[in-house]
Amino acid sequence: MKFKKVCVMALCAFLLTLIFSGTVQSASEETQNVYNIEYGGLIVDITAPIQAYPGENIIVTVTTQAVTQIDIEYIYVTIYGLSNATNEVTLSAITHLEDTSLTFHEAQYNITIPDDISPGLTYGIISCEWDFMGSNQKILPSGFALTYIQNIALEQLQTKYD
Repeated sequence: MKFKKVCVMALCAFLLTLIFSGTVQSASEETQNVYNIEYGGLIVDITAPIQAYPGENIIVTVTTQAVTQIDIEYIYVTIYGLSNATNEVTLSAITHLEDTSLTFHEAQYNITIPDDISPGLTYGIISCEWDFMGSNQKILPSGFALTYIQNIALEQLQTKYD
């Protein structure tokens, strides 16, 4: 009788292991701060997922705040990836703010990662211009690493090898 119970429990544990041992196709929802600057009365903070898979949607959050009311001329964020490991692809061109007064603004942007995107880092470029206490301030286009795109084919090969 004890032997049957042990066999049934071992079989259940084995089946549960099989169910949950497949390659996970959804990236971690964990996010990271990918860009932060405090300059001329303006604070800009960008967060994005640490990793994603081709074909997924990711959410990039851009938060802007000011020490006092400032006049934003523009804040642009452009997100890029690579196709065929060499061709630059624009994933999203974001106009975060344009011609407005600001003390605080936060927005989330849904960005689709194309199926044919190459594994590796996606990146962004931010540029902005604003007036603070009568003085024109500007951040020239600045780049930052965004999200790592996982290599599905490599993960499947590793799973088959293991």
